[in-house]
Parts: sequence; C-alpha cells; structure tokens
Amino acid sequence: MDFILGASVFGIFIILLIQIFFRSVLGLPSTWTVEMAKTLFTITVFLGFPILLHENKHMKVESFNSIPFMNHWITKILKNSSILLFLIFFFKGAVEKSIESWEVRIPTLEFMNLGSIYLVI
Repeated sequence: MDFILGASVFGIFIILLIQIFFRSVLGLPSTWTVEMAKTLFTITVFLGFPILLHENKHMKVESFNSIPFMNHWITKILKNSSILLFLIFFFKGAVEKSIESWEVRIPTLEFMNLGSIYLVI
C-alpha cells in the first residue's frame, strides 16, 4: 500500500512538472494534467487515511477526553462508534454515487469515468 501511495504522490509531482512545462515553455494550456492531478490526489487521500487511522496517526478532536467524569473506555467506545456511524453513511453515499455516475466520462480524461473516482472513496 505504501508503494501505491508513493507512486501516486510521485505521479502528482510528474504531472505538475508537465503542466508547468506546457504552460511556461510551450505556452499551451493542458487541461488533462489538472484533472489527473486532482484524481491522483483523491486516490492518495482516501487510500492513505485508513493507514493513518490504523496507526493512530490521524488528526484527532479531543472533545470526549475533556469530560472529567467519563472513563477512558467509555470515551473510546463513543469515539469509535461515532467514527463507525460516519463511515457507514459515507460508504453508503459513495456506493450510490459510484453506481449513479458510472457512465459519466471526465471530459479531459476520456478513458476514466467519474464512478471509478467515487469507488475509490
């Protein structure tokens, strides 16, 4: 998984270099580079987040820990159940959106459909 994430970040870097070359040196705007960079960024974020969550290195909101009368295990249950509830609704929406937009093509990247981006999410 780390290789995929590294390749995705490297791909973003190369695509942005191509975009700079096309715009600055050749004077030609290239719309496909913007769409491809956005797509790779989305893939990087949504594949990297579960790894950070598993390693407990993600951004945290410590609101439950500030309540003095709650035990540690109660706060852990509240945090994990709220994350699980959010992920259930998020996953359900992503699957519905992926099915709904599977046939929609991205104009600048004709080989890629919009549903596959939602599927990554």
